[in-house]
Amino acid sequence: MLTYEYYVYGMRLFTNWHIPWLSLATFPTTGDPSPTLSIIATQSASAGDHRQSTAGQSSISEVNASYDGGPVTHSTVISDGIIVHHDSSLRKLYVEYAPQRSLDEVSALIFGRLMGYLLREYGRLSLHASTIALGSHAILFVGPSGRGKSTLAATFSQRGYVPLSDDITVLDAVGEEIVVQPGPQFLRLCQDTAGALFGDDSCGKELMPSPLPDKKVYLTFSDSTLAKATLSEAAVTRTLFLPAAIYILSDEWAGDAPRIEPLPSTEAFVLLAQNRFFTTAQASLLQNNFAALRRVVEKVPVRMLYRPHSLARLEQTFQCILADATSVLAHSQSA
Repeated sequence: MLTYEYYVYGMRLFTNWHIPWLSLATFPTTGDPSPTLSIIATQSASAGDHRQSTAGQSSISEVNASYDGGPVTHSTVISDGIIVHHDSSLRKLYVEYAPQRSLDEVSALIFGRLMGYLLREYGRLSLHASTIALGSHAILFVGPSGRGKSTLAATFSQRGYVPLSDDITVLDAVGEEIVVQPGPQFLRLCQDTAGALFGDDSCGKELMPSPLPDKKVYLTFSDSTLAKATLSEAAVTRTLFLPAAIYILSDEWAGDAPRIEPLPSTEAFVLLAQNRFFTTAQASLLQNNFAALRRVVEKVPVRMLYRPHSLARLEQTFQCILADATSVLAHSQSA
C-alpha cells in the first residue's frame, strides 16, 4: 500500500515506507498535473541470491513477468541483494531487498545512481550539481564527483542557507523562466569534511552515518537546522527557485585565494553538457535536452570557480561566492 506521498524533483512520489530525508507533502495534490513515480519496497529472502556484477551491470536480464500485480519489462540488481523491477514507463518500481539490507540503504540507492538514471530516461534536464537557496533564488555548484559540490553546499548550510539538492539538480522551464526543482533534504559529506565543518557537532542528530559503505555521512535538516535557515521546510518543498548563477568547479586549484571568472556562453554550454545525467538514443529527448540547456545558458550567468584546496579556506570561498552571487542578482534586477 502506497502510504506516503512526497514532492521531489517536480514529481509526486508515492512509497510504502517513510524516506527520512524527504518532507511529506503537506499541500493538496488532487488534480496536480505533475508526473508521478510509485515505488513499492518488499523484503525478500531470494533477493540475497543476486549480486551486482563487477562492471556495475545487472546480473538479471530482461524478464517477461509481473511483480505484485504490475507488468514488468526489466529487472536490475542495483546493489548486492537489492533488485529493482520496473515497467516500460519507469513510473512504477518494485524493489526487493534481502534481509541483511535495510530500507535506509534502499532509500540511499534510489536517491543516488537510480534517480540519476530515471531522470535521464524521463528526459529531464538534470545537472551533476549541488544547490543552495539564496532567498527566492538558487546557486548551483557543478562538477564531477570529488570536486567539492557537497562541501560548498554544506558550508552555506552551516551559515544559515538551505540546501535544495545534492549531486543531482533538476532544472525545468516554467513559462519564460528556468527554475530549480528541489530534491531530498540531505547532503552527503566525507567524514573529514564533516569534521572540519561541524567539529564536535559531527556526532549530533543532524549527521547520520551513510547506510552505504562509502565512508560518508549524511547531513540531514532537522527542525533545529531549519530554525536557523531563511526558509521553512514547507517552503523548500513548495517553492520553485530561480537560478541566480551557476558555478562550475574547476579541476585547477587556486593558490591562497578563490577567484571567479565569467564563462562565454559557448564554453558554458559545453561544460554544462559534460555534467548532465543524460545519455539516450532517443533523438527527440536529446534534442529537447540540448534546447533546455541552451535556454539555461542564455538566461543564467555561468562562472568558473577556482578555489583553494584547503578546507581551512572554506570561509574565504564562501564570502567570494556570496559576494559574486549578490552582485549578479543586483545587476539582473536592475537590468
